Amino acid sequence: MKSYKVYLKEIKLYGHHGVLGEEKERGQNFYIDVEYAYTKDDLKDDLNAALDYSEVYSKVKEIFKAKRYELLENLSQDIGKSLIENFSQIEKVKVKTTKIKPLVGGEVGAVSVSAKEKR
Repeated sequence: MKSYKVYLKEIKLYGHHGVLGEEKERGQNFYIDVEYAYTKDDLKDDLNAALDYSEVYSKVKEIFKAKRYELLENLSQDIGKSLIENFSQIEKVKVKTTKIKPLVGGEVGAVSVSAKEKR
């Protein structure tokens, strides 16, 4: 068995997640980083033998858009759980959600929250 780690970095999505009314109404950009691990016996140089990360991207986007979250913690956790549930090859996953220029009453470039899930 060979182990692999795959990183999808800076998946840029626009959403209406947050606690404040302005965040919910106006929306803002988010970045999602996903790191997942899987094992495979004999991974040939063939996409059909691997876990297609475009499918992982699509699932991340689907969960991100499915509902509005107040907490980044819950959003990150739900993305991770969904990836574990929908891709049997994934053994563990880490999801980091970054809110760009959060409304915190001062100059903050971004705030990030990460969540880990494992089978």
